[in-house]
Amino acid sequence: MADRYGHGEEAALSHVEFGSIEGEIVGTTTYYGTPAIRIRERLTGADVVCVFAPDAEALQLASHIGTVWSGRRVIVAGEILYRKDGAVARIRATDMNSVDPRLLTYSEIADPNFTNGKSVSDHLANLWAPDNG
Repeated sequence: MADRYGHGEEAALSHVEFGSIEGEIVGTTTYYGTPAIRIRERLTGADVVCVFAPDAEALQLASHIGTVWSGRRVIVAGEILYRKDGAVARIRATDMNSVDPRLLTYSEIADPNFTNGKSVSDHLANLWAPDNG
């Protein structure tokens, strides 16, 4: 359905916003001669091009990143450009940080008193009770 300007519903999904995405580096590339990396976005599994400013630092980063950081999880921040279908088209990257997850032990995340001694069904019934907010 078109809006009052004759644009279809798809036109509303194309936009730019500042933010960040997390993904795994899958390679280096260029975007119209500008250094860039490709990451596989963690939420959708789609490959996204992250374009860096064409300065010496970015060029050096792009030339070494493929061999050193390939397969590494990163968070890339900057201007996120979305396509008409709402998917991420690319990012004008201003910052990139490595995500270094650490393994957790069971004792770090387990809480044996989480339900205060109630059975799972009693705990869920209490949690979902209408008077519980």
